[in-house]
Amino acid sequence: MIQAPTEKRSITWIAVALLSFMSVGVSGVAIWAEQSHLFASGTSVEERADAFISGQRQVGLATITQRWFVIDCRNTTVMAYRSTMPGEKRREVAESCLRGAHEIVASTPASSFAWVGAAHASAALQDWEGMSRYLAESYSTGPQEGWIARYRVELAQDNWSRISGGYLDQSQHDLVLLANNMGPYADFLAGLYARHPVARQALTDVIERASPLAQRLFLNAVSYTRTPWTGADN
Repeated sequence: MIQAPTEKRSITWIAVALLSFMSVGVSGVAIWAEQSHLFASGTSVEERADAFISGQRQVGLATITQRWFVIDCRNTTVMAYRSTMPGEKRREVAESCLRGAHEIVASTPASSFAWVGAAHASAALQDWEGMSRYLAESYSTGPQEGWIARYRVELAQDNWSRISGGYLDQSQHDLVLLANNMGPYADFLAGLYARHPVARQALTDVIERASPLAQRLFLNAVSYTRTPWTGADN
């Protein structure tokens, strides 16, 4: 029997609606699975450490999920090393974070922030050669990403005497990048200037070549740290 045109259209619309419903359902499951990684760590440092060690805290597939994995790793590692957590457990957390960073760069070698995550984990493991190598990889894959450069500079300055290889020179470029985009980084650079006497000369050289506006923003931020400015008068 030949179906009427209106009947055919009805069947077509029903099929389209079913396919759309199925697509939304699959997408919803995928989104839930990705978001579940973000809430798997718990709140206390012990819970977060256990989530990393057990593998409950996973890397995920989405870029934003992977980024939060690296940030969560960094924060958990820092808190673990400042706590009374046993040394072996702290090491397991760092090793888990390093594996996660390697997992990200295995699929996305140009993920500059994942290389930073590997550098942070290596520092926690006192693998200074690895830290230096991963910092250089991060710079090579994201030399113009100011928000990532901030993490590189912070880690490098905290471990300056242990830095080796290419990042020794690259760190100066990171400082210039941050100074040339002073607005969001003034407080960070001022804090760096206050906390790290080793960084002061390098920062002084960079700031004195920066624009007048960048200099004013930086000096205003420095004034709040109650640290005297040793550079030239502006």
